[in-house]
Amino acid sequence: GVYAVSYSPPKEGSVLTAKVRFADQDVSCSPFVMTVQPAPEDASPFKVYGDAATKKNLPASLPAKFQIDAPKKGTPGSTGAKEDINVSIKGPDGKSLVPKMEQVEDGTYAVTFVPDECGPYNVSIKCGGKDVVGSPFLLQAIPTGEAEKVKLLEAIPTNQEYGKKNHVAVDAREAGTGAVTCKIVSHSEAGDVDLEVIEKDGFF
Repeated sequence: GVYAVSYSPPKEGSVLTAKVRFADQDVSCSPFVMTVQPAPEDASPFKVYGDAATKKNLPASLPAKFQIDAPKKGTPGSTGAKEDINVSIKGPDGKSLVPKMEQVEDGTYAVTFVPDECGPYNVSIKCGGKDVVGSPFLLQAIPTGEAEKVKLLEAIPTNQEYGKKNHVAVDAREAGTGAVTCKIVSHSEAGDVDLEVIEKDGFF
């Protein structure tokens, strides 16, 4: 039910009228007028590349990666610090994911995250509070493997003892490409339950 519209605006100063319709009727606030503004000068030195930035369709449950090339220290537009770059990722449920960002060399950062369910992911990359060129962008996590071939090796107890560490054994050896992801939601407390998924030879 979520649609993403991509387009390239014409020359600077152009005035555009956009109409958004559903079932041949204008939606709320449609039509609306837009004016094409000049591109931000300080964002152009940044480059974002990698599978997660170019493929758009990514396999769910597997790590997605992209890289950010920022101006090196001493060059125009240089941030000078990793802390100046902010990567924000929101999943299909609207909740934020925490990506892992590592500096691989001066001015180059590798970003990794796991799209743990199918659907759209909104990725925003900002420097100094401003979007870099191409940000935000939309990724789509698609099914992979054969989930119907995954087996639970034991029944999950309906009653859990407070303070006791519990585990669930899963056999995914015949499920093909993909990984097991798990989410446990607490109905009495805000947020999800902390957990860890460990893989060994197709068992989780």
